[in-house]
Parts: sequence; C-alpha cells; structure tokens
Amino acid sequence: MAKYTVTRACGHDETVGLIGKIKDREWRLEHVEPHKLCSECYQKQLAEQREKENREAAEAAKDMNLPALTGTEKQIPWAETIRQQLLADIDAYIYEFVGEKHRNDPKLVEAIENIKAKTEARWWIDHRFCRYTDFRELLEKSAKEVKASRLEQTGVDAKIEAAVR
Repeated sequence: MAKYTVTRACGHDETVGLIGKIKDREWRLEHVEPHKLCSECYQKQLAEQREKENREAAEAAKDMNLPALTGTEKQIPWAETIRQQLLADIDAYIYEFVGEKHRNDPKLVEAIENIKAKTEARWWIDHRFCRYTDFRELLEKSAKEVKASRLEQTGVDAKIEAAVR
C-alpha cells in the first residue's frame, strides 16, 4: 500500500493509503480523492445532518400531537427521527397492502394509535429495522396489546363496581 498526502475539497491535507496499479492510484488521486471531505469535516457534516433531521422530526412529532419520548439525551432525538420514518412507512404499507374497505377498520386504527402512543425511545430504536415484511406482525401485536389493555380495564371497572355495591 502506498501512502499519499491529498488536499481535500475542504482545504485540509490528509494522508490516504491506496492500493492497486500505479495508473489506477494516479487516476484516483486526480479524480476522486480531491473531491472528498477530510475525515474530520465529513464527521462534522454527518453530525449536522443528523441534528437537522432530529429537529425536523421533533417538530413533526409536535405537529402530529405525538407524546414526548422518554430515554437518555442521545436516545430521544434519534428515536424521534426513527419514529417519524417508521410511522411514514406504516402509512405507506397500509395504503399499498391494505384494501380500501379495511383501512378505517377500528381495530387497525386502534393498533396504529397504540403504536403512536409508545413513549419509550428504546422501543422505537429497537424497531428501527422494521420493514414492510414486519409491519403486519407489528400491527397484530399492537392490536393484541389494545385488546389486553381493554380486558384489563374491564376487570378493573368490574372490581370498582363490585366494591361500590
């Protein structure tokens, strides 16, 4: 491996290690490496982009009246961004794979509302890799949670009523 010092697009000098034929290395030094940012500037750019996405996600959550998330300082902004993307993906899934008749099914609506009501940042982070193949299972699990909480609430109401009598 040969090491070269390259002046990056940001103006900083950086040492790069290149392998391959000399002709290929020379082409890369002329056409590719000078157009990239140095590692430090690239990391800054990524951090700024993430901050912007997190701010936009927090504003969108406020506009949608979603509950505030709980977790660590790092988890919350990250989870806000994941939540926005996941909810958008679920909406797209519903419009693509759920028939028009069933889109307003009360059970489906309750399942989605149950997902939106999740306040633990950790839950959103754990589900960040959910894709179309997982949404049916996720919605079914949410519907079961709604049903279980309704049964639990009915049991509590019955106990209160019995105590009052």
